[in-house]
Amino acid sequence: MFVIIAAIGQNRELGYQGNLIWKIKKDQSNFKNTTLGKKILMGRKTYESLPKKPLLGRNTIIVSNNNNYSSDLVETISDVSSFINQNKNTDEKIYICGGAKIYETFLPFCKQMLITEINASFEHADTFFPMFNKEDWNTNVLYKGCDLDYYSKKFLNFRIVEYSKYK
Repeated sequence: MFVIIAAIGQNRELGYQGNLIWKIKKDQSNFKNTTLGKKILMGRKTYESLPKKPLLGRNTIIVSNNNNYSSDLVETISDVSSFINQNKNTDEKIYICGGAKIYETFLPFCKQMLITEINASFEHADTFFPMFNKEDWNTNVLYKGCDLDYYSKKFLNFRIVEYSKYK
């Protein structure tokens, strides 16, 4: 089962110039606790933007259009359609971690999303989470709070929401 995990702003902002916009400890710990010991999938640019590669304790899968892109540390794939067809009915959770094009590709096949919704906007964002109809999803707020954003040095309100697809 594909599960999207992301942190987005009020206008679906994801990033700016290849980097995340926010760095909130509770969001980061939720990501770590949720994905530890699991498979995670991300695009090559997202992977390359990570400060530490690969993320420890996870089976990392990198999507790259470059057939020559490889790493001894992670699995790489270039045929996303085949990967989706081979894994869309599995009970094992595969966490989709971005970027925007990867989210857009996998969204129709996801049955669950874990979205940190940050009550802030970033006017210079150049990467956005894809539009989706919230009416197609059950929602469950897992956490609601306020925490320091290490980038802006401001306290931001946010909530972590579990979206489950209606059957």
